[in-house]
Amino acid sequence: MSTYKGIQGYTVQKLSSDPTASEVEGQLWYNSSSNTWKISANVTGAWAAGGALTRSNGKVNVNGAGSQTATIAAGGYSPSYYTYSESYNGSAWTATAALNAARYETGMGGTQTAAICIAGATETAPTLYETAACETWNGASWTSITDITTRRGTLAGCGTTTAALGAAGNYGTTQTPSWQFSVLTEEWNGASWTEVGDVNNARNYICQAAQGTVTAAVINGGTPLTLGYKTETYNGTAWTEVADSNTDREHGGGFGNSTSAIAMGGYSSGPVVTDKAESWNGLAWTQEAVMASAAIGPGGSGSGSAGIAIGGQDNPSGTLGTCEEWQGGILVRTVTTS
Repeated sequence: MSTYKGIQGYTVQKLSSDPTASEVEGQLWYNSSSNTWKISANVTGAWAAGGALTRSNGKVNVNGAGSQTATIAAGGYSPSYYTYSESYNGSAWTATAALNAARYETGMGGTQTAAICIAGATETAPTLYETAACETWNGASWTSITDITTRRGTLAGCGTTTAALGAAGNYGTTQTPSWQFSVLTEEWNGASWTEVGDVNNARNYICQAAQGTVTAAVINGGTPLTLGYKTETYNGTAWTEVADSNTDREHGGGFGNSTSAIAMGGYSSGPVVTDKAESWNGLAWTQEAVMASAAIGPGGSGSGSAGIAIGGQDNPSGTLGTCEEWQGGILVRTVTTS
C-alpha cells in the first residue's frame, strides 16, 4: 500500500502550532496541540456582506487597520470630512472616540488597539487642503503625535505605532487646479519622521496594504491612470517596480501585506467605477471574484486571505454604508475523514 512518504517524498511533520499558511502551501502536518491533521491549500476566494457602518449615509475615503474581525476605521468623507472613528468585531461596527483632527484620504497601519493615522485631506471640494497631522490609537482614544514632514493626502500608509511608512500621495497647499503628485516616503520610528527612499512613480489615490511593514510594503495603482497597473514593493531602503496588476485602477482600496494582498474597486479605464478585485502573492496578480458593489474609494483592513472592504462610493456622488468581507487565498484547513 502507498504511503504519504512514498507519494510526496517526505514524512508528515508533527508541530505544536500551525505555521503561516503561505509558507507551507500544499503541505500536510499534524498539530499535536489540537490533535488534528492540517493542510494548507489555495482556495477560491469570495466576497460576503459585512456589517453596515454606523453612519447610515455611508462613508468614502476612510481607511482601516487591524484584522477582518478586529478593525479600527477613522476619518472619511460623507459628504464632508469627519473626525468619526468606529471599530468592527467581525459582525457589527461600534462608534469609538473621535480623531482630534478631522480628515479623510489618510494612511493607516497597526491593529484595532494600536493604530496610526497618517496625514490626509482636511477641507471640502473644490479646494482640498492637505494636512501633516498624525495620530495614534491605543484602543480607547486618539493622541496627536509629531507631524509628518511633508503634508499629504491620498497617501499610502502601513506599519505600527512605532514603525510606520507614509508614501506618495498629493502635497502642497491645494490640489487644485492641478494635483502635485508625490514620490516622497517617510518613516516613523515612534518619535519622529525621516525621509527615506522615494517611490519610482509619483502618484496618489493608491491601493494601500496597511498590514505591510517598514521593511516589506507594497503599493498598487493610483492617479494618473497611466500608472493604474503599476506595483512597487519596499524593502526598508528602496522601492522596486514589480509585476503589473491585471486591472488599472485609481481611487481603489486594498488590504494585506507585501506577500499577500487584495486590491479592489476604484476607477478603471474609461474611467468607470469597477467591482473588480485581484490578489497579490508577492510575485504576480490574479483576478478574483468581483465585489457585490462597484466602489470608489473603499477603505481596507485585514490580510490577503481574510479582509474587509469599508464603505466607498457607488458613483461619483453616492456613498455606501455597506462593507464586504473577503475570504480566500491560501488557508489552513483541518483534515476530516468519513
